[in-house]
Amino acid sequence: MAIRIITDSTCDFTPQEAQRLHIDVLPLKLIFDGQEYADGTGMGRREFYDRLRQAKSLPTTSQVNPEAFLSLFQTYRAQGDEIVVLTLSSQISGTYQSAVIAAQMAGEEGIFLVDSHSATFGMALLLTQMARMRDEGTSAREIAAKAEELKGRMKFFAMVDTLKFLKMGGRLPAATAVIGELLGVKPLVSLVDGKLEAVAKARGSSGAFQWMLDQYRACPADPDYPIALAHADSPEGLNQFVQLLRQQGVDCTGAVQVEVGTVIGAHAGPGAVGFAYIARP
Repeated sequence: MAIRIITDSTCDFTPQEAQRLHIDVLPLKLIFDGQEYADGTGMGRREFYDRLRQAKSLPTTSQVNPEAFLSLFQTYRAQGDEIVVLTLSSQISGTYQSAVIAAQMAGEEGIFLVDSHSATFGMALLLTQMARMRDEGTSAREIAAKAEELKGRMKFFAMVDTLKFLKMGGRLPAATAVIGELLGVKPLVSLVDGKLEAVAKARGSSGAFQWMLDQYRACPADPDYPIALAHADSPEGLNQFVQLLRQQGVDCTGAVQVEVGTVIGAHAGPGAVGFAYIARP
């Protein structure tokens, strides 16, 4: 009997990383100019962000449907395998509810569902720890329970270049998004109980990076877990932030790093830099 870990494409793993970790990834969909693409494999990130910068209307996205989960559930349960599922926050997408419906259809025994209350690099951080626990022989039930505990301690912050895309996509109220319209101001967002919130604004990228570092200092990381880092078509911005972290003594060894993919990128927009970690108990 094996333990299978299933997630959705908003974890933003490359296919190679998912294969290395032995994690099944079910894609959300991106609809751009009337064409449908599978998140993660259907359109390259560089092409996506280039097109997004020029787009007059935002692409749309759609959740993983219950049938996609059910197919994997039935296959693995027929083999006697147990399953742990981690999805994009249910406050952002209906993907978790699709997994719930599929588990009910498959018979819930041996299937453990975790609503990450997170996205992209936050999910990637949780998944790397879940894969490690699986490889160490931890049971599916214990992996799910530990993921629930860790998500409650996760701190998730991102600087976005503008709140325009989050506002247009309906992920933030228009009044909140006004702070992103000010010249030279970089909005900072966080996931709080699975909901995306604009939490601060800073002067320029340097000010935003310092703000994220200040949050880290105020609520230090648990040294038993790596940090997670990400960018949305902004490797230079991420390098600048990593340089600041290292200068200030933050251990970046073994950091989980992803590039924000098409589904989350459609809402965050290009230029974002993100940072997540597990806080001390």
